[in-house]
Amino acid sequence: MAAIMLSEANRDELWRLALTDAGISVDKALLLLGDPESGQGMAWPRGELLHPDEWLSESDAIRANRRRQACRVSLRSTLSNAAFAAVARHELEHHRQYDTWGANALQILDGRALASMAKANGLVGGGRLYNRIPMEVDANAAGARFLHTLASTSELRRLAADDASLHYFVDWDTPEPGTLIERMNHFVDTIGPILADEFIEASRAQP
Repeated sequence: MAAIMLSEANRDELWRLALTDAGISVDKALLLLGDPESGQGMAWPRGELLHPDEWLSESDAIRANRRRQACRVSLRSTLSNAAFAAVARHELEHHRQYDTWGANALQILDGRALASMAKANGLVGGGRLYNRIPMEVDANAAGARFLHTLASTSELRRLAADDASLHYFVDWDTPEPGTLIERMNHFVDTIGPILADEFIEASRAQP
């Protein structure tokens, strides 16, 4: 039944299932669709005033601002059903992170994490480093675990072979509960710069 659900494009049901998996009620969430130049999904902290951009049309920005305390998520409209389910759960996990540790604190740490790898910016494939940030690792893990309740691993591997959006949702690392802030700080101070240096060296070694 789960595999049929993915193939039938019942996105309303996939969204509801993702909310249930995240422990968020339907009336406390808002789903929007966008067509950005890059990226698969976006989650905005509660209360933040939003403006039209690549994720939000003018009408969607108005809708989002009318529900500023909701878990507001925008997903790329062209995602496959499997990617839609995984990315929806990924973005809802960011809302859980914000509610648990504070959006301001995590946004500051996320910015510092990106800065710690800035030397690798512009290199081909450097965007993969973003998914090594603990916030993203944990959100990817949540998306992967949820997706595996909807389809078998073999089916997901088959789908991922033709859908790059599923790359981070076939396998996952199990995060250590309650340690996100510590892991983010460790990433900023140690892991991020090391990953950037390793990536630069690997890029130079390629013919």
